[in-house]
Amino acid sequence: MAKIAIIGAGRIVFCKTLLNDMFRTAAQQGLTYALMGPTMPKLERMKKYGDTLIAKNRLQARTNATTDKRDALKDAYQVIARFQRRHTSVLHYAQKGRLAPNDS
Repeated sequence: MAKIAIIGAGRIVFCKTLLNDMFRTAAQQGLTYALMGPTMPKLERMKKYGDTLIAKNRLQARTNATTDKRDALKDAYQVIARFQRRHTSVLHYAQKGRLAPNDS
């Protein structure tokens, strides 16, 4: 299963909005969503939220939560990162050389 790493997933509104949008897109089916942040309590909350959306909508997807950035990034074909520096939020997106997980 291809993977998308979401760095900064402990930011509740950011992560909920992102998961809602991604789970509505057919091209995002069959993926693992690696939720990464600095502490587990909010990540576990977001994992539970994602798992509820997956079950409710009968989606082919998985979520996992980790505080280990290397684990989240390992084998990810897309990375979405949100972090805050001083009073400015920054959103960054990177893709590993292809448009979809099934592309050669």
